[in-house]
Amino acid sequence: MSPVPAPGPGASGCVESRELKEFVLALEAQRRSSRAAALSALGVTERRAASEFVEVASGRGVGQTYEREGKRFAVVTQLASASAPLLPLGVQGSRVHPLDERPQAHAVPLLVCGVNSCAGSSGSRTPALPPVRALAVELAPNEELGAPLRFSYDFWWAQVSYDQRRACSSEPAESARPALG
Repeated sequence: MSPVPAPGPGASGCVESRELKEFVLALEAQRRSSRAAALSALGVTERRAASEFVEVASGRGVGQTYEREGKRFAVVTQLASASAPLLPLGVQGSRVHPLDERPQAHAVPLLVCGVNSCAGSSGSRTPALPPVRALAVELAPNEELGAPLRFSYDFWWAQVSYDQRRACSSEPAESARPALG
């Protein structure tokens, strides 16, 4: 059962967009609170750290540390990302740990007012994903890289269905038009 009461249907028999938005925001606040409690139970504070891409061919795999220009770095993960993101790390004293987050998701089904939109016609091409690359973060002089910290928590999400549906064509928009002669 969701820790946040689900909105009930309005006069139209479905959940209105304003109530849906408030519910989704409340669920997200609850998720953040559950996540923070799970980290606190481990005695961990979270720090977001800027990362940089690392060439694995240089022998710098996950768990390895290296120095560059007088600074120490630790390779903490591998991601398929176009740019080097801020990475969440767990800090326990002088140890910095990659976070191995394993949340348990629970759906809250909602019948929402509106019409389910058809997917855009971008053709049948699958977007190209960036390559998987190793990412490293800078360590402070007194910090050491620790093992990944596995933690879990429960969270709920709004599983939306619509009271009205529009049939979506499986053909691209151009081929659905009649030819003009």
